[in-house]
Formats: sequence, structure tokens, C-alpha cells
Amino acid sequence: MPSRLRVSSHPAAAWAEVVEPWLRAEGAQWRERRAVLAPNAVWLAALKGGAVAAGLPVFGVEWHTPGRWRAQALAALPGLARRVALREDLHLLLELAAANLPNNPLARAYAADAAPFQEWLDALENAGWNADALPDAHARELAHVAEKLRAQVGVLTAAAADRILREAAAAKTLPRLGDKLLVVGFGPGDWPLATLLETACAAYSACDFVLDAPENAVEREAASAAWVGRWEEIFAGPAEWLEAPLETPAPFAPLAMEVAEPVRAPAASAKFSRAKPPPPIVWLADNLQAEADLAVAQALAFLCEDNDARVGVVVGSAASPLAREIAARLAALGCPHYDATGHLPGRTAAQQLFEAWLDWQEDGRLAGVVAWVRAVGRLRLLEEKSAAAIERSLREAAQALLTDDPAPAAAWLEAAAVESLEARAFLRDWPRLPESARWEEFLEKTLAVSAKLHWPAEPEALAQRAQDGPGKLAAKVPRAAVLRWVRAVTRVPGRTRAALGREPWARLQIVDAAGAAAQTWTHLVLGGLQHGEWPADRRDSPLLDDAWAEKLNRDTLRQGPHGEGHWTVAPGRGLLLTVAQARRLDRANFARLLGLPARGLALTARRADPVDGRPARISEYFWAVARAMLGRLPAEEDWRALADSSRRRREEVRPWLDQNYSTPLAAESRAAPASAKAAQAFRLRRDESVPFDEFSFCLRAPPAAPLRLSCKAWEHALAQPGASWFKYLLRAEPRWRPAEEDAARLARGIWAHECVKPVPANTPESCPLPALAAWKKFSNDTAEKLRAAAAAAFSAAGRPLPEAWLDTHAEAVRLAERWVAELAGLADWPHAFAEISLPGHLRVALPGFASPVPLRGKLDWVLVPRPAAWAKLDGAPAWLFDFKSGADQPLSLSRLAQGDGLQLALYARALLALGAETVALTLLNADADAAAQLESAQLDAPELAPLWRLLADFAERAQWGERCDLENPHARASNYPGATLPVPVEILRRKWRRTHGEAME
Repeated sequence: MPSRLRVSSHPAAAWAEVVEPWLRAEGAQWRERRAVLAPNAVWLAALKGGAVAAGLPVFGVEWHTPGRWRAQALAALPGLARRVALREDLHLLLELAAANLPNNPLARAYAADAAPFQEWLDALENAGWNADALPDAHARELAHVAEKLRAQVGVLTAAAADRILREAAAAKTLPRLGDKLLVVGFGPGDWPLATLLETACAAYSACDFVLDAPENAVEREAASAAWVGRWEEIFAGPAEWLEAPLETPAPFAPLAMEVAEPVRAPAASAKFSRAKPPPPIVWLADNLQAEADLAVAQALAFLCEDNDARVGVVVGSAASPLAREIAARLAALGCPHYDATGHLPGRTAAQQLFEAWLDWQEDGRLAGVVAWVRAVGRLRLLEEKSAAAIERSLREAAQALLTDDPAPAAAWLEAAAVESLEARAFLRDWPRLPESARWEEFLEKTLAVSAKLHWPAEPEALAQRAQDGPGKLAAKVPRAAVLRWVRAVTRVPGRTRAALGREPWARLQIVDAAGAAAQTWTHLVLGGLQHGEWPADRRDSPLLDDAWAEKLNRDTLRQGPHGEGHWTVAPGRGLLLTVAQARRLDRANFARLLGLPARGLALTARRADPVDGRPARISEYFWAVARAMLGRLPAEEDWRALADSSRRRREEVRPWLDQNYSTPLAAESRAAPASAKAAQAFRLRRDESVPFDEFSFCLRAPPAAPLRLSCKAWEHALAQPGASWFKYLLRAEPRWRPAEEDAARLARGIWAHECVKPVPANTPESCPLPALAAWKKFSNDTAEKLRAAAAAAFSAAGRPLPEAWLDTHAEAVRLAERWVAELAGLADWPHAFAEISLPGHLRVALPGFASPVPLRGKLDWVLVPRPAAWAKLDGAPAWLFDFKSGADQPLSLSRLAQGDGLQLALYARALLALGAETVALTLLNADADAAAQLESAQLDAPELAPLWRLLADFAERAQWGERCDLENPHARASNYPGATLPVPVEILRRKWRRTHGEAME
């Protein structure tokens, strides 16, 4: 059983008084089994580093983290056939338990994401309570069903495994695991590990136990006092408190004391900035990159102060974005360091593809299929043309069926034309998993996809993970739960770091707050002091809130055997740290970090969030340090002054950092001209004294020939210049998003066009129009074919035609009937061209243009009074119709002067160029009569001169510009690059006048 119990609040004390003597005495005893147990790998690395520096022989010592020691102990325990469940397995089993309780409202709430509920169950079980302690009956029911599933598949929670080990140790059935054990680094925040640590002490002949606890936390917190008291009860005697060696400098101890206990701190510490020890260096950066520059420069400056300097850059957690920024800079500078936090590696192409398949399986809608097609095409498993063809077929299916359900779309494609062949084959090759099935079926299908996509790299590992636990499930399981489990277990495990960041003995280290407390430092840089990181956000559980946790703790806490003032816990129990207790403990640990450095201390924070650039909340700890330095709460002017000084400091160090970057970032310095271009673009976009230029929707020089766009594109260009510039010239536009498209509006017009078109499309000779009765029959037959095809597709998917589809179809039929009635009444115009394209060679002379303009496009309908050829109308008059299913306004000269109807005006000019004598123009909507709204002779009216000049600016000089309010999402027609959005609309309009005068302003 244990031999000695010590408590330390300083790593130097633990090392000097216990760790170093223990390693010196036990490291050479190779005939005995000796082991060291510490909270995490960073603690172990720090202990190993100290041992190597002191020349201690420790190669025969076993080094354990709690998880590794638990696995070793379970393997040594005879007759235990169950294993500790992984986190993903527990989440899966809890989801399945929720699926088995359809009438349990709590189960329904956590069916899609069981992780929070499992966290609360873990906390409760780690404190020695079972699900019966939950105050909510629905929660108890869900927990008990999950427990039965765990028993069915033969897995244990970590807390259950620890209890089994403790019982085995008490019953003397746990084999002796060694002779000497050193336990170091576990503090009041490690209550969940108390049972494991108790078992570990019993599994060795002798145990030296060094508790880690900030002294002020033990004095003030019952949870911290009980942590020490529990071990004093186990060790049957009071703990020995260790103090740091007298020669250990602590220049920042007064600051640490005030931050930890601002009320009890001596008044003199409020004048810290005027005290003899130097104050800490404090920086407040503008953003994440600036903070990383300042932190790196400060750490290197500390490192250069002394040859024996040992500098730690401390972040709040391993997930801090600052850690990766700092590590990247140190690697680029060629500076060896130890990146203890590391970062998650980037996903390989195979993993990205596998996750895209999971997205499609989880989404289950047409948007998921489209995203999957794009992912397969992006990673070259599908030719670009094939991917585009498949997406085009899916879009046609969606518009025909007015649904984003892939099942009827697949049925519709099966009956469609040969153009859908690739889409049909693709959907057959990548079917969606069934809604529910036995585990073996899901596993077989998933492994088949895994093999095709080559992820995971070792698919047998996925198969083994499935068989170890979930493979024993007997009943059917839902697809959603299985997919979430597969996604979790196929993530890239572990964290990685750059080659220069793998030096555990380096004098410069990047560590999180917990790892920093394990080591001694000459200098510390505490970075990323933002709300949510220092301290971490802690959520209060709605099922296990602080009030209930305090009640359970009151039932657990009791006076220890050493009398008044000795707090311990009931046998088999632990404490549940409330949110308030955890925050106070975090503050105590932070204050201890402030007191650790022997020579220098710096703190950094930033004013902008790295995700979206919005103002960031500064940590309460940063406020506390600023208050201690100023002797009062800082005001806004104090923060501005600090930000200004930090900005100047960054401007000083940034050139030095740039000059010293090694090869990996050398290209960044060569990109300076690009940065200059960006600055120039920023200035010119906002300079209202100059016209639009190459940075504002214009070409640098006029094109050699007028731009060639469709007539419809030219109308869009004049209405929305910026959006059209991206769409038609840069070929950059938002991709199709099935869930956001108004398919019913589009389908209504397309179906009505189909129903009103009795003549073949795009024929070079005009066709006679049928009589009214025959035309109506054709329209009705076409509508019925559309309905029958859609009904068959929905029927194949096991669904009737939706009411919304039938409503849209009825609207299209009524619209087609009106158009047929109007057109059939034009007895003087018996011949027509339908949906016919302009000749590719066509050049049209337009007013204000220096040379003929190439035009292209497809005209809805052109009526002529006698038979004619499209390429040569031979002086025949023509009547141009454009069908609109919406409430578009009829054509008029005043509206055309504002660009509304330009498409038809250009078509009329093209018809004149093809030999038409005159052209009448009509926009036929749901209400308008079939009467001429404009005549071609009106296109030369003086009020249209500004319109033609503006079009010449666009086509001949490629000077477009923008006049819309880009900050208003309702005023812009499309997505814009972020750099163009902040330009105020007043500036845009002034630049428009300088470029185009008052045309269409």
C-alpha cells in the first residue's frame, strides 16, 4: 500500500523533493518493476526531459497515462471478457437506446446528438453515482436502456472498468503490477480519475503520491480540500506540503496573489507597476496574425536573454488557433521547438471523398447527391464533362418533378432520354443505404464503398472496430446512427506537428495551460487570452445542473477521521465539480502560472475573432492582470493605448520576422507586389474622383472586337452590371443549389412553353400554325404527357403526385390555354418560327457603335404572314413574341430607355439584319393581349440614345462598373467577392456618372 503522500503547488517543489530523488533511487533498479503515472503525455514529457537533463538512468521505468495504465490493468485481470467502450461506441449505443423510446421526449431530443447526454452520464458515473441519481424520470429511462445495450454488446464505460479494477484489488484478485509507483500531477480537477488512482496505488508494493493543487484553491474550495482529504484518509495520515526551493525566483508572485485573491491581496500589490520587480509585458493585438507575430517575437526575445533560458508559450487549450499560428512561424524561422499541442492534420483526398459520401448518405436529398457528384468530379474519379452531364440531368429531373427527393428523380431518369444515361448509371453505382438494417448489412455496404474510395487506408481497422462492440447488436439499427458512428471512427486520429516542432528537449515549447503547470520556466508567454479560451466555456447541464450537483456533493462530503477541518468523501464516491467551482479552480491554476516564470512574463490577447473578424471578448484574466498593473479597472482609453503600442511593436518586429523567414515562407515575401496591388485596388475602388477601372468591373484596355454576349445577357448586364461581369465575363457564378431554387416558378414557364409549341423548334423554314381545335388538343396532350411521366416517377418511389406539383401543372395549363387562344386569333400571321437561334455569323449594326456587333440568343416565337426562310426573310414583316409566366410589365419606350426589354429590342435589330421589313414586339404574360407593344421604327427614338451609348461602353470599351447598393443583399442579384462589397453606394454612383454620364443612373 502507499508509502508517502505529498502535496505540491509548484513543479520545482515536486521535482526537487520527490520526483528527482525517486528517479535517482529507482531508475537504476532494473530488477524491479517501477512505473510513473501522470495525467497526460505533456506531463510525462516534462518528467522525462528533467530526467535526461539530470542524467538519471530511467530507461527501465514504465511511463503511464491513465488510459494506458487502465488498459494494462484490465489485460492483467483474469476472466474479464468485456472491453472499455470507445467514445463513439457509447454515443452510438445511446442513440440506439433513444430510438427504442419513441414516447420519451428526452430520447427524441438527444436521438441525433447523444454526446452531451453521455458527457453528463460520464460525470455522474465518475462521481460514483448511477443513473438513478438523475432527477428526471425520462433521463433515467434513457440511461437504463443504454446500460442494457452496453451489457448486450459486452462493453464497459471507463468508470465501470475502474470500479471493477478497484473491487478486484480489494478482493486480491488483481495481480501485482509492479514494485514501485510514482503518481504525480493529479489535482482537484481530476475527480473522475480518483477510483483509478486508488486502484493504481493498491497494485504496487509501494507508492509515492504527489498531489498537484494550487494552495489558495485548497484553502478556499471544498472540492479541492476534499481532494486532499480523500487521499489523507486513504494514506491514513496527513499529507506533507512541499514548498519550492528557496533559491527558486518568483518575481511575479505578488501579481499571482492578486489575480488569485484580489480581495485578500495586500494593498501594495495594487501598485505592481511601480514595484521593484518588472511588470509583465502586455500586448493587445488587432487580430490573430498580429498576436502570433507579437508572441513569437517576445518568445524569441526571452530566449535570447540567457543561454539557459527556458521559454514556454502557453495557450488555453490544444484547440487554440493561436498555437498553430505560432508553430507555423517558428517552423518558418527554422527555430527548433516542441509543439506539445500540435494540430489536427489535413484530410487526404480519399478521406474527403469518403466524408462526401457520408454527407450524401446523411443528407438524403438532391442537394446531397449534387454535392457527391461534385466531390467525385473534383477528385478526378469522374470526368469533368460526365460530372456536368450528371448534374444537368439531375437539375432537369428536379424541375420536372418539383422535388428534391432523389428517389422519384432516379425513377424519372430511368424513363428519360439517352442524355440521362450517365446520371442513371451514377445513381445505380452509388445507392443510398437503407433506412434501417442489421449491423452486418450496413458494415458490408460501407466496407465496399470504403474499398472503392480507398479510405480508411486500412479498412480492416474499421471492420475490427465494428465487430468489437456494435457488431454484437441483434436488432436492426437506423442508418443515421450508423453513419454518425462511421464518420467518428474514420476521422484521422491524433495530432501532428512540423518537423522542427518535434524537439521535446527544446528550450522553447508551445504547451497548453495544463502542460505548463508540470514544468519550471524562466519565461512564459501566456497567449490567446480570450473569453472562451481562458477560462474555457463550461456548460451548465439542464439535467445535472449546479443545484442538483451541490445536493449530491452534500450527500457525499463528510468530515474525515482527522477531525474538524478534514474533509473527505463517502467510500466509493467522488465530487461533481459545479460550473462555479470549475471556474474558480481554473482561476487558481492561471494565477499559479503567473507565479511560475523566474525572469520574464508576457501576456497577449487580440481584439478580433479569427473566425469572422468581429470584435472578440477579452478574457477576465487579462482584465485582472491589467487591473493589478493599473491599480484600477482599465477604461476604453487604456485599451486603445495598449492596442496602439502593440501595433507599433508589431510594425517593429514584422520586418525582422520577414527577413529571417527560411525557405518555407520565402514565397510570402515575394508576394509583396500582390499586397501592393491589393492596397491600390482598395484605394481606387473608393476614389470617387476617378471613373471605374480594372479593379471595378472593367477591362484594363478595350477589347479588339466588341464583346459577344447573348441578347438576354446584355439586358442583365445593364440591369446588374457587377453580377453580370462575374457571370458572363469571368464565368464565376453561384453553383446550383436545389434547396434554394424556386423550381415551381421555372417549371410553370417551361411547361407552358412546351404546351403552346405545335411546331418543331429551331427549324430553318417557317411552319404553318394549326387550327384552334387542333392546337388545343396538342396543348392538352402535351400537358397530360408531362403529368403521366411525373406520376410514374413518383409511383416508382412509392408516392403519389404531390398537391404542389398538381397546382403548378394546372397553372401552366391555364397559361398555355390563354396563349393558344391569343395566338390562334392572329389570322393574318399563319406561319411561325419557334425557339429558333440567331445565326452564329450574324453581326448587327447598332446606334452608337463603331462596328457591327455580334449577337446571339434564342427567340421564343417569330410570326410571319407568309412562308419564309430564317436566314433570309426577304422583306417580310415579322412579329416577335416573348412568353413570360410571371407578372412582367408590357414593353414601352420609357421602360426600354431604362434597359427593361433590351433583349427583345436586340432581337428586333437582328431580325431587321436578317431581312425583315418591320418587326413588332410583344411581351406576352399571363394578362396581356396579343397586340404589338413596340415597333422596330421606335428603336431609333432619341430617348433611347443614352441606352445605346451605354451598351457601346459595355461592349466596345468593356467599361461596366456598378451602381447597385452592394451592402444590401436584396439589391444585388448574386454573390460578390468580399472585397467589392464594402464600397458605399454613393461612391459607386458618383463613379458611374464619371464613367457613363447619367445613362440609366
